[in-house]
Amino acid sequence: MAKRPYTQKRTTPWRPKRLIGLASRGGVLRNQHTRRAFLRQQMSEGRPDPYHSWCGDPSCKKDGRVFMMPLSYPVNQEKCHNGLPVENYFHDLAEAMVIMLFPRLKSPEDKTRKCFEILSFIDSPPIRSHASKVLAGFVWLGVHPTDKQFEAALIRARPVFLDLMFGAKTAERVEKVHSYLTARRVQFKKWTLHDYILRFLISAELWRVHETPRRESWIIGSREAVGEFLTAVLLSYRQLFIRQCLVTKDIKLEEVWDQIWQEWLEKYPVPKVLKEDDADDFKLRERQDLTEEDVLEQVGYLGGIGKGGGTYTPRRNRPGEPDQTVGDSLVVTDPTTNPPLTGLSMGERTGSRVLRWVWSYVPGTLSFRHIRAVYQGNSNKQMEHHAGH
Repeated sequence: MAKRPYTQKRTTPWRPKRLIGLASRGGVLRNQHTRRAFLRQQMSEGRPDPYHSWCGDPSCKKDGRVFMMPLSYPVNQEKCHNGLPVENYFHDLAEAMVIMLFPRLKSPEDKTRKCFEILSFIDSPPIRSHASKVLAGFVWLGVHPTDKQFEAALIRARPVFLDLMFGAKTAERVEKVHSYLTARRVQFKKWTLHDYILRFLISAELWRVHETPRRESWIIGSREAVGEFLTAVLLSYRQLFIRQCLVTKDIKLEEVWDQIWQEWLEKYPVPKVLKEDDADDFKLRERQDLTEEDVLEQVGYLGGIGKGGGTYTPRRNRPGEPDQTVGDSLVVTDPTTNPPLTGLSMGERTGSRVLRWVWSYVPGTLSFRHIRAVYQGNSNKQMEHHAGH
């Protein structure tokens, strides 16, 4: 019996597999936390949160499919086949929508602001991706509709869209909307041109009314105006594809989709909305040297920070009275009373006529005269005077 040749068994050196696994797991968790923080930052600037549902069910995930990462995404060419920049078409469309939908805007500043807001919606990633899906549906169906056929399909789909999105939110309507958002490839074979258009209109409306900082700036007006606006956007995208102004590229990584959102957020930052009374906060007021008599005549009362005494001296109050001290207080003179009342506790509203507990400090003594306010608001009821020592 022949002897088998001796072969040396080669073994790899010992490695701490457990430590390597923990290190890899820590790196994955770190990347996940980093991406979550990045997404939260983008959502605060206008990226949609897929967990905010339109149907009213907090646990529903079907509405979030509108904002899922697409398989392909259309990007702008530098110029169209006629030599014009692609950005010009988007700006012309936004200006036309502002003229048609907001005729009351007269000043150039308001028109420019509204044009920027409308342009941010037209050029947003959800609108681009869902417009590309409509053109992909034409390829799937093997149809090439003419301009008149496509416009007729838009007109037929508009009343159905308005009924689904602006009618009473019944279970039947919600289920119908979800059927367009969750359709599979098997169902695409049964779809018509009408269905592809309707899916775009539904997806665009869900994005327009989604809870983001940009929602207020995307308010259009009546339901008919919304239907005309969204159909005009889809019609314009079809013209851009026909003129070879857009080219689709594949998206395989979430990082690429995040970068697309980041570029859109940087291109269209969230406009700062000022309140009605915030405009005066940014205007410098000239310093005026006025006497106390001038201030009393213009304003109606004198205000300032003063002290009731140099030292903190507590005192015994009557039963039921709040604690009063001779410490710091906000001194206010109210000339509407007779005699004028001086003194208002720190923290009270000095600009209103609601006086809870007002007292006046008599120089040279440590006594206070308490005045009980028995009226609210701007009414001119009498005040009860309660003297206390």
